[in-house]
Amino acid sequence: MNKLNQTKNIVVNKIKEFAFYFKPIFGSLYVMLQNAFKPMPKNHSSHQKLQFRIGNTRQMLQKSKKVNLSYSAKQSIPSIISEVHWKNTHGETFIFPELESNYHIIINGMSGFGKSTLVKSMLADIYESDKAAIIFDMHNEHGEIVRKLDGHEYNIGNLGFNLFELNGLTISERVNQLSQLFKDVFSLGYLQTLKLGQCMWYTYRKLGAQSRESRYIKSVPTFYNLLQELEIFINNAKTISEKNSLIHLKERIELINNKVFSKNTGSLSNLKKGISSISLESLNTRELQMIYISELIKRLYSTMHENDKEAGLRLYIVIDESELIIELADAFISKLITEGRKYGIGLIIVMHRLADMNRQIISNVSTFISFFITEPQDLNYVSDLFSGGDPIKRAMIKDKLCSMKVNQAMIMSTKIRSVTIVDTSNIKIVLGKIDKLKAIGSNNNNSIAAMGSDIENNLNSCKISDNTKIYGILKNPVRKKELESFLADYEIKNIDSMPEIDKFTVKDNKGQMEEWLMLHSNSLSIEHEVYVKIISKYLKSNSIRNYIYGRHYGPDIIAHIADRKIAVEYETGRKNIISTKAMIENRIKEFDAVIVIVNQDAFKFYKEFIEGIDKKVKVFCINDINSNVISNILQM
Repeated sequence: MNKLNQTKNIVVNKIKEFAFYFKPIFGSLYVMLQNAFKPMPKNHSSHQKLQFRIGNTRQMLQKSKKVNLSYSAKQSIPSIISEVHWKNTHGETFIFPELESNYHIIINGMSGFGKSTLVKSMLADIYESDKAAIIFDMHNEHGEIVRKLDGHEYNIGNLGFNLFELNGLTISERVNQLSQLFKDVFSLGYLQTLKLGQCMWYTYRKLGAQSRESRYIKSVPTFYNLLQELEIFINNAKTISEKNSLIHLKERIELINNKVFSKNTGSLSNLKKGISSISLESLNTRELQMIYISELIKRLYSTMHENDKEAGLRLYIVIDESELIIELADAFISKLITEGRKYGIGLIIVMHRLADMNRQIISNVSTFISFFITEPQDLNYVSDLFSGGDPIKRAMIKDKLCSMKVNQAMIMSTKIRSVTIVDTSNIKIVLGKIDKLKAIGSNNNNSIAAMGSDIENNLNSCKISDNTKIYGILKNPVRKKELESFLADYEIKNIDSMPEIDKFTVKDNKGQMEEWLMLHSNSLSIEHEVYVKIISKYLKSNSIRNYIYGRHYGPDIIAHIADRKIAVEYETGRKNIISTKAMIENRIKEFDAVIVIVNQDAFKFYKEFIEGIDKKVKVFCINDINSNVISNILQM
């Protein structure tokens, strides 16, 4: 009987080990199935936070340090060696654009490796969160997903505009805009651009314009009127060279004499609702596509200021094959990038070569996603961007980028600081279910609910829970009230019942209690991690420049006051006091001052033991941070 029990215990333990290691895989499967069998809702709540599900996390680039001992005849000499390695990991990768520094995303890589599939998945996420999106569709490849998401498909026939409309500009401003646009598109020379501007002014004047500063005209010109004026300029040319230059200019303008640029059709306000695609396939020249995109973006920019400032994300503009806008070097793209967050607008730019992108645009994008790359110049540029200039990281990232498979992507953002490899292949399964599930949902919502319930019951019977998403979010401490803004109620309840989640409660600035949550770690204390974040934020609020440095090999926070560099440490009082003393002594050698902040229980002991080490060291209680710490730091 004892042998039977022993055998039974061994089997149970092996099953537990199996479940532990494969839990993330089945957790991802649970999320995939749950999303697949959930009907796409018809009516959304406007307060939903947008989250982009990128895929299953596979690897993260991590930098670690180890101590290496070299021996001499009399002593051993320790030295710290930094190592960079790819760490295998499990879970799911999400982007929460409203938590990033801005909403903008760049996706780059070779064709055929998963960029379009990822964009389609992101459109579905935008739809579910009740946001709007406008897609510039060069080859009419997004029409199917737009129809599945109850979106609107536009072509140049039902969404055109007259380029000569003023839209609140003066005639002089509009002429300058169009002159610069045509110069960029057709590579016009200085004299041709000057003559074109003169022709446009004469065209406006013949239709009743009183001055170049007029903002209103009774009759709006068309390209037919402009071509007539160009013919007059050609006939009055003084030299053969001038005449040939004008003839060449007229030939270029004749290419734009398209009905899509002659009259207004459609409304921009309709584009700001739901998912909309604009097919440019019928614009059969690259020049026409460039002009159309540029003009529409200008008009969207001009209407952007109608939105309330700081009211949250409302609209994404998705530009596929974005090499078109790079050639224009359009200032309005940069303006959308730099000002978009204030007015609730984000850009998703999809391209083949990131190295060709305007640097001002890149510097204002928070999230980069890269698929397979082989072109040397682009490979070098993307590797530099993801590595932050670290030569060791650069080499490892470069090697990964040129060896990734289809539907594998590398991601980095202002929140995802560690470069991460993600498998996006399971997104296809979710996308393939959308139309089928919507059809079932419209006929029998109860059957879907039952279907989803059966799946959940089956998974629960295996004791496997959907925790992979939670693990990813709670690697670092997060306020519970922040989770409530982008997690479902059942997910919050799941967190409350999870024994592997640590909880910590502190008072906020208003004296109210707020709960923090973090995934349990044997090496990290939630108390320590929470207070480090609070201290850093409080220093910044008092105009003290600082950043959170590290947990093991450097101070918790490095603060800068004038030309002084100050180390700030939070101690829970649980660490060996001798090792704490040695750590403080090392900080004294490297920094101008050392601040040690502890909790109420440890304050008296640390005050007596640590503060006596050196006059550069000060100890404060965390409860006094609002009153004493700042003034004392400034005086040190």
